[in-house]
Amino acid sequence: MHGQMPTQPTTRPVVLVTGASSGIGRATAQRYLGRGGVVVLLVGRRIDALRETVDMARLGPGAEAHVLVHDLAEPGQTAALAKQVRELHGRLDVLVNNAGVGSQLTFEDSSGADDIDRLLDTNLRAPIHLMHDLFELLSASGGAVVNVSSVAGLVGTPDSPVYSATKWGLTGVSEALHVRWKPTGVHVACVQPGPVPTPGWPNHHLMGSWIGRRLTASADDIARAIVRAGDRQGPAFVTRPRAFGAIHVARAAAPGLLRTMLQRVRSGTGSGRLVEHSGRD
Repeated sequence: MHGQMPTQPTTRPVVLVTGASSGIGRATAQRYLGRGGVVVLLVGRRIDALRETVDMARLGPGAEAHVLVHDLAEPGQTAALAKQVRELHGRLDVLVNNAGVGSQLTFEDSSGADDIDRLLDTNLRAPIHLMHDLFELLSASGGAVVNVSSVAGLVGTPDSPVYSATKWGLTGVSEALHVRWKPTGVHVACVQPGPVPTPGWPNHHLMGSWIGRRLTASADDIARAIVRAGDRQGPAFVTRPRAFGAIHVARAAAPGLLRTMLQRVRSGTGSGRLVEHSGRD
């Protein structure tokens, strides 16, 4: 079912997935739709791509899809989306903040100011505003938030410093709200993917080697982790592939060595995108 329908109360769980046009967001929305018995609100900028996500899904019994077109980087769009969510069914059980963008410009590029704002608005400000604006609905349902960060939110990546900053911020607010909202019954989780070969994030070259395959995950792998986190299964903070969990240990035990390794990786391969995921919308 495409488009917005009149407000109708529902006893089915309602799931909102941003960035559902492709990549991780598409795989996540399709996984929820395949479960059945759920209403999925798919958010993105491109209505044709959102409809394609629904058309490609195998809908389980009782699954219902609504396509909502919003550019979350634009002023007022998060508030408009939150209003639309309240008006559709008056409930929300799972919020998946997945929409994200990267940049092809260097940090020093003289024309990059707008690009910096675009990353901050899409990757950090939008999910924070959505959590703020939709808290009342999430609290009423005892719902869950799953923020899709990145392993770039665990270690500063030299070739994508602003992207890293947005993902560190998203990881930080997830950790703070996980504790703050626990007494309210709202569960806040954070999934931190490494490289995911999807459109817009050219990590396909990593699949050609054994170590590259160990450091990449598919969009469906991450979608599976997102759904588990939304179901409160397993830890609230998940890193995929698991190999990147070593960053936590390295940061605590040998931060200097970690920075040296980052410098060598950058000097040797220029592959700062190694730790970026795809949350494109």
